[in-house]
Amino acid sequence: LEWSVSSAWADFDRPNGTLTGIERINGKRLHIEPRLQLPFDAAFGFAHVAAGYRYTRYDLTDVPLGSDDEPDRKIWLGSLDSGLYFERDTRLFDTPTVQTFEPRLYYLYQQYRNQNDLPQFDVMQLDMTFDQLFRDNTFTGLDRIADANQLTAALTTRLLDPNTGRE
Repeated sequence: LEWSVSSAWADFDRPNGTLTGIERINGKRLHIEPRLQLPFDAAFGFAHVAAGYRYTRYDLTDVPLGSDDEPDRKIWLGSLDSGLYFERDTRLFDTPTVQTFEPRLYYLYQQYRNQNDLPQFDVMQLDMTFDQLFRDNTFTGLDRIADANQLTAALTTRLLDPNTGRE
């Protein structure tokens, strides 16, 4: 069993004399994220079961009237990431090659939380890439956490030099 706790504290301050509404908000953000993971790794494959909790709290200034100046967010998450490794010797243009075949399944569940009342200090949605299919958040920064109930199935194949391992 592996465990970790990541945390971040940030203070966002900008001149806001010409800004209005939610754009005027300045403040501090504390994020704490404990996780547990049970990894099973072998030469033929892997399975990683993980669970975590994401807690974010803000201390805001210059908020619009009627808005909470100390909002927080609590999100539970769980995932299962598993894959197998198969390989075979083959020839490509009369050159000895090792071909791999790597099926992978990834399941992610992450609670939905309405985050409309939270500021967006350092958030941006990531571009969709192959690696993005196996991330637990589709945003950069900590101001937005994507909800998820998704299953990803993927197949990868590689051609390797049997002497050097070069792909």
